[in-house]
Amino acid sequence: MSSIPNFSEGELPRLGTGLRREPLLLALGVVAIYTVMAVIVLATHAWNPKAFVLERPDDVPFAQAFAIGYDGQFSYAIALDPIGAGESDALDRAAYRYLRIVYPITARIIALGIPDLIPWSLLAVNILAAGATAWLFADLIGGKAGAVWAVLALLLSLNYLIGIRFDLNEPLALLAATAGLWLHKRKRYGLTAIAFALAGLTKEAFLVFPLAVAVYETTQRNLKTAAIIFLGSFLPYFAWSAAITQWLGISPFSYSLSKPSLIPFAGMRHLGLLESQVLVMIWAIGPSILVAAAVIWKSARESPSLAAWLVLFNVAVLATLPVESWEDPLAILRLALGTMAAGLLWLSQVQPRILPYSAAIWIPSLLIAFILPGLLI
Repeated sequence: MSSIPNFSEGELPRLGTGLRREPLLLALGVVAIYTVMAVIVLATHAWNPKAFVLERPDDVPFAQAFAIGYDGQFSYAIALDPIGAGESDALDRAAYRYLRIVYPITARIIALGIPDLIPWSLLAVNILAAGATAWLFADLIGGKAGAVWAVLALLLSLNYLIGIRFDLNEPLALLAATAGLWLHKRKRYGLTAIAFALAGLTKEAFLVFPLAVAVYETTQRNLKTAAIIFLGSFLPYFAWSAAITQWLGISPFSYSLSKPSLIPFAGMRHLGLLESQVLVMIWAIGPSILVAAAVIWKSARESPSLAAWLVLFNVAVLATLPVESWEDPLAILRLALGTMAAGLLWLSQVQPRILPYSAAIWIPSLLIAFILPGLLI
């Protein structure tokens, strides 16, 4: 097997090698797979793109809407009417939902503001984000075989598929976070901060990526770089939060969904059904605990790498999720994407031969997509 370049180094693959072609082929393959998935869903839902939005019926109030509709409806509502959505009953927690502004606004821009095109643009943005993430992630890892298995494990998992199936923020947020890592590797620190800022304004949990990078740069005594990345990533998030508070008269951080749990994995008891507990344990919590333990064991003997910090911070976020988040097992799977990406990057450095086994863990989760009624067919 070819050697794996150090993730923290700024080396560029040489032009003309397989390292340039392989990520492109993976990207095209991922786009093709999710396009086929989209066609299957559309064909079984009268070719209506709002099947991906999964809206709550208008005659069902939010107080009675548990398990009816899903989070993609909030992105759709904001994309449809960026100002009016916050002043209507289209959002359950308006200030909190507006924090995740990048995805709906991107979809609105692509649709040229035409309402009938917005459901299509929401879907298109996420499919294209999947392809771009495949390219950048494979290029980050470098090794030909390693890139293949890591991309398959990450992007062909149920954890990722539900983001596209329900018009969610995670595919675009993961793309922005991956782009930040890719730019950081090339020492483009200003652009790194911009990419991370966009990730945080797409889904706040992905701000853990610039936090981990800033901590790593601090341990390397690159204080200027750490400051650029930290401030450039977090200031836009807090500035936008302040603007929302001023506009709507309520802070986005006042909701229970914004308050982390102080007890690790305290919300697991709220998963309810045994099937939900098994689903989350196999494809989110179990792998996260294992990779975190491996990172801690290795870091006890040598200075933690950037990938090691990414693992530890992402697992910490997963462990301290608000208790309310655990009521939805799919939410836990989605939020485990950061840990998955960080863990695969770390494995590509220390044990690249294990990457095929990671694919063997997560790819079978796609079977759930065919079992759950209405998810695909």
